[in-house]
Amino acid sequence: TLYFIFGAWSGMVGTSLSMLIRAELNQPGSLIGDDIFSLYLAGLSSILGAVNFISTIINMKPINMSPERIPLFVWSVGITALLLLLSLPELAGAITMLLTDRNLNTSFFDPAGGGDPILYQ
Repeated sequence: TLYFIFGAWSGMVGTSLSMLIRAELNQPGSLIGDDIFSLYLAGLSSILGAVNFISTIINMKPINMSPERIPLFVWSVGITALLLLLSLPELAGAITMLLTDRNLNTSFFDPAGGGDPILYQ
């Protein structure tokens, strides 16, 4: 995917983004902030897609169709969208904290400023 192609150029970061807390990667010229922001946008698009699927399932269902007659595929898409809506806002909050740590000099993950590096994990 494009993430793996461009991720190799952004500074020795793997798919787990485990090296983001290293001090030498926190340089202004590093492209890791772009990677983090792209993950933020991917999460936002997933949230909007989940809202779209849930509203389609609710509004496009025939009036006389009972829940037992809804196909299994529709149930699986609806449950997946619901799980996305429950999990992705927390991920977006963590990514927001990471972006503000890197760009606005907050100290959510920096122990020198009173932050907790374990919170990053």
